[in-house]
Amino acid sequence: MTHTPPHARPPLSLSLLGRMLLEALHEWNEDKAPRLGAALAFYSILSIGPLLLIVTGIAGIAFGREAVNGYMMAELSALIGNQGAGAVQTMLSGAFNPQQGLVATVIGFVTLIISATGFFAQLQEAMNDIWNVEPPRLHWKVFIQKRLLSFALVVGIGFLLLISLVVSAGLAAFSAFISPYIPAPVMALINLILSFGVVTFLFAMTFKILPDARIEWSDVWVGAAITAVLFSFGKQLIGLYLGQSALSSAYGAAGSLIVLLVWIYYSTQIFFFGAEFTQVYSRHLGKAIQPRRKRKAAPEM
Repeated sequence: MTHTPPHARPPLSLSLLGRMLLEALHEWNEDKAPRLGAALAFYSILSIGPLLLIVTGIAGIAFGREAVNGYMMAELSALIGNQGAGAVQTMLSGAFNPQQGLVATVIGFVTLIISATGFFAQLQEAMNDIWNVEPPRLHWKVFIQKRLLSFALVVGIGFLLLISLVVSAGLAAFSAFISPYIPAPVMALINLILSFGVVTFLFAMTFKILPDARIEWSDVWVGAAITAVLFSFGKQLIGLYLGQSALSSAYGAAGSLIVLLVWIYYSTQIFFFGAEFTQVYSRHLGKAIQPRRKRKAAPEM
């Protein structure tokens, strides 16, 4: 007679998947993800201009800043509409002006770095809350380490955009060469798969590196892939909502900023749900996420 090992993981099934999704939804609500998303959306408005300035500067090394800006604005227009993309363009234009005195330029550059990394610092805090881990006690060394980590992620996104542009350019040239032999839908599918791979890789790096927790790579890739799927469908629904809601006209001159805030807010909710699912998956089918230091329980009243 065969005995099941006491710590054997159950096989993945539709019923288990459904239970994990419901459990992730419950924890998403318990961790107050909507409130975390609102705070992150606010921080992102302060960080998005400097963040994109650094990212486009890195990608612009190969393609030129103007070409990269045009590419990003086209992608943003497809996601959040022309008004939202216009708001981002305004923030990008005013993020840094090197044509001033030396002291003002140095101060502006330091402020640029701090602002660009602020988004990831806030995202790290939110991830720690969601995965119930406690960060190390904050002092100047930890602060510098966290900012360096955040800046490394900013630079990584820049190189990821550069790789994406290189691949897209290569595919465009390749598709023009082989278009008589391969149908256009097949090339579109290849583009879709590559885009999905880039998004999955970005989520995986965020899950693995940013929180103060230990998580297995096998769990990271599953969670990142699920989050990428949710994000791919969710961004279409968000775009449809923004297109039908007339938010920009309702808020007048601030309409483009409101559109951008709403898009960021709902996108963070998708990301947070993906993070919750990653935690639930690791608990059921992987190796549970291990905090570097457990969060202290609240004292009983």
